[in-house]
Amino acid sequence: MSAEIESYSGQLAIARLAERWALQDARIRNVSMDASGNCLNVRLTVVPRFDSTVEEAIIDLGRVTRFELDWRVGDAEFYTVPGYTALLRERGEVYISLDPFDDRADCVDDRDGDVIEAQEIDVSLRMKTVRQS
Repeated sequence: MSAEIESYSGQLAIARLAERWALQDARIRNVSMDASGNCLNVRLTVVPRFDSTVEEAIIDLGRVTRFELDWRVGDAEFYTVPGYTALLRERGEVYISLDPFDDRADCVDDRDGDVIEAQEIDVSLRMKTVRQS
């Protein structure tokens, strides 16, 4: 039995990350970058919190315009996301902070940390399989 995969783009991708608890209290397992052509694309592979219905989330950020992640040995386990902010800005740009000043705010804050800004977002959610008895 293979796991169901759900795919979303744009605002719907951001909404599904929140609804499925796919990024809150999650752990980033892999960060990969592709700088082919004249743009940077970033892929985050995420293991959601235990009670999420998602087994794994793949977050693809296309045409990245800002990439500022900061982590050091001795911080927490690489890379724990206790809270985040994700939104589409007025002109359609994607804004994600993995260390927001206030993760309850639905806006950009200059004090946010670990920020990625991009022109596109696509999310693939591999759902947990439910075992039937």
